[in-house]
Amino acid sequence: MASNTKYFEFVHSPNSDLYFKECQENLTKFWNENKASQIEWMKKQISKRTEVANKYNIPCGNTEGWGMINWYENPNLDWSFIKEAGNICVDIALENNYKFICTSNFTHPQFKGIWSDIAWHKQLTKKIKS
Repeated sequence: MASNTKYFEFVHSPNSDLYFKECQENLTKFWNENKASQIEWMKKQISKRTEVANKYNIPCGNTEGWGMINWYENPNLDWSFIKEAGNICVDIALENNYKFICTSNFTHPQFKGIWSDIAWHKQLTKKIKS
């Protein structure tokens, strides 16, 4: 996904935030046009890890979140994709019987756009705890 959106050039290792708006628009467009295939890709990736864990009879889970690995609190970036990916992937992880699940890489106070969405955190935590 990231290679089609200029994420690596403009957000992952930025020299400035001049292209954040363009990258956000590219990501949103790509996600909206390719969501089904991206979800299927993630299902396969999670399933592969589950199969290996089951083969060796070890617990499987994730300690890192879903979506982008670098994101910023910036007026030209929003958290919609990060939160939607987290929501979708928590469901997939639960379907694969993951024993521990992280909701996002950005659940820290400096990321106000996701930190302050208490309803989102409660929704995902409720799923995980169920």
